[in-house]
Amino acid sequence: MKAQVEEEQEIKQISEEAHSPWHEAWKRLKKNKLAMIGLGITTVLLIVAIFAPIIAPYNPRYAPVIEDGKVELSLQGPSWAHPFGTDKLGRDIFSRVVYGARISLMVGLITQGIALVLGITLGAIAGYYGGLIDEAVSYLIQVFLAFPFILFAIAIMAVFSEPGVDKVFLALGLISWPPLARIVRGQVMSIKEEEYIEAAQSLGASDFRIIVKHVIPNSLAPIIVTVTLGVAGAILAEAGLSFLGLGTQPPRPSWGVMLKTGQEYIRSYPYMIWFPGLAIMIAVMGINLLGDGLRDALDPKMKD
Repeated sequence: MKAQVEEEQEIKQISEEAHSPWHEAWKRLKKNKLAMIGLGITTVLLIVAIFAPIIAPYNPRYAPVIEDGKVELSLQGPSWAHPFGTDKLGRDIFSRVVYGARISLMVGLITQGIALVLGITLGAIAGYYGGLIDEAVSYLIQVFLAFPFILFAIAIMAVFSEPGVDKVFLALGLISWPPLARIVRGQVMSIKEEEYIEAAQSLGASDFRIIVKHVIPNSLAPIIVTVTLGVAGAILAEAGLSFLGLGTQPPRPSWGVMLKTGQEYIRSYPYMIWFPGLAIMIAVMGINLLGDGLRDALDPKMKD
């Protein structure tokens, strides 16, 4: 009898897991062809970034052959040895594009990590407590959103005496949190009125425990979508800052730096900007497709 009861409980648990909201969201995501294409592109991008030292055939920072003060492989067109050609310093463009994926993903993930901490903290506090705290945070959000994103980033980078990729992390992270905070605030204001929140309060649970254990977990769907789309925006912003000379600095490989280096050869050697430009376009498109798919999959209204 006991074994039968345990078996029934196990079957019930498996059934509940099979029909959990996350499982249903994954089923809807798999039906979205564009989202799966985005997932595939994002996965490839992650693999390229992680295994860049294995994939890249040459050193991305320095020319492989230099004799008599001249670079022998300077400005070579695409070939079997150099599929994307070489730049004016003889560096293999394919290797630099591969390593550029690592920098782009680092910028996207670290930037959104900073935005996640700031956005969830400020948004949750404003939505849960309301009153003057909510007014202050909402005003701060409006001030940040009033400035164009890229111009705000340029202004912050101009403050630093020496630009660099570490400064890009900080600058983009500090200006990426308002959209996330606004979404979290709205979610918290709705969730805090639920009966299970009142029950937790009546049992003496602290505000911190309620926010961390009950409120934020029930706000994860829009947070995941916002962060995913934010990664694509951060990659694009880093490329723009590097192109302007305010982001990643040479000889460190970055897609934006490669576009800046190749702009003077755009007519004679257009391949120098084709490949980093395509890398930016494909990466941003893939992550955006995945983000759009996640938005549809995690929206309860999209259920079959």
